[in-house]
Amino acid sequence: MLIMDLPSQEPLRRASAFIVGVVVGSLFCFCCLKWLDADTFQIAKMEKQFVFPVNSGLLPSLPLEGALPETALSDHNMSEIAHVESTMVADAIAKDVRVFCWVLTGMANHKTRAVHVKATWLKRCNGFMFGSSMKDESLGAVDLGVPEGRPFLWRKTVKAFSHIYERHLNDYDWFLKADDDTYVIVENLRLLLLSYNPNSSVYLGSNLRHPNHQKYMSGGAGYVLSRNAEVGPEDMLMGKALEFAGIRPSDSLDVYGRPRFFPLSPQFQLHPRPPDKKLSWLYTFSQYPMRPGLNCCSDFAISFHYVEPDLMYVLEYFIYHLRPFGVLLVPFNRLSLKNTSHIEVMRIASSFAATFNKAKI
Repeated sequence: MLIMDLPSQEPLRRASAFIVGVVVGSLFCFCCLKWLDADTFQIAKMEKQFVFPVNSGLLPSLPLEGALPETALSDHNMSEIAHVESTMVADAIAKDVRVFCWVLTGMANHKTRAVHVKATWLKRCNGFMFGSSMKDESLGAVDLGVPEGRPFLWRKTVKAFSHIYERHLNDYDWFLKADDDTYVIVENLRLLLLSYNPNSSVYLGSNLRHPNHQKYMSGGAGYVLSRNAEVGPEDMLMGKALEFAGIRPSDSLDVYGRPRFFPLSPQFQLHPRPPDKKLSWLYTFSQYPMRPGLNCCSDFAISFHYVEPDLMYVLEYFIYHLRPFGVLLVPFNRLSLKNTSHIEVMRIASSFAATFNKAKI
């Protein structure tokens, strides 16, 4: 009789074990998230010590709220001789290194920040969207169904990546996350990505290390995931989730050991003054030594954080329009490339990337 009862008790035992596992696992995850959220809050609290307005009270703030005039949204003097065929190499690489960019924003920032991101660097991505809590078709903003506020960054980021992977995973090779006060030089991002395989698990950005030895990327400086790295939370939570999935941060330094993703604005990164004591948290968290002055940054820098809207237009002009006559700005002679095939252009670009990029996969 006992022997005949055993089979009927087995499903009950399995169900009980499953329920116990779910309860224990849920409690474990809850405790981990509460601990990580506390750390994330402390980091955010320390960051506020050094955030300052770009004008610093010396200049009047520019009226950049609301819709932009068409002249601001169009490319300046692209038909002039200095610009003729100047994007030939960048255009060729963009066909092979397809980057989808998504920008974390909120409904309060649509007209004050996000619109200026769209008017400047975002148009150089192969595809893009804004992850928000309100739909805005004119902006390209998606309502992720998550409340506003820092406590919900994890959920908003997870929902954004889920939205992207469900709709765009097979159309792009790389997925960049940035904030609405991040400025990205997309062409330099593609230069870095030339040395990596999108079908491998790759996670790149501004390398930080928490005192508990957890490695992660600064969310504000932007980070990029390969097509194969299909996971999603924010900043340190992102790093923890990816580490559990066996995906570790990759090295984005150039051949001279200089960083390319920056968690601060360019005017701070480039200033020759000694390190500010208020930034002790950043020097503690940064995985690599921070250097003041022009040696702070790679000549092919990729991103800067805490960039105000007016500075975005300054960077647009300095990077894409200002030309010192007689100085060659790229390692290619564009005239010699005029009749060169796409395959040959990519070979030359990949050869340069192999030399300039420190880490390769």
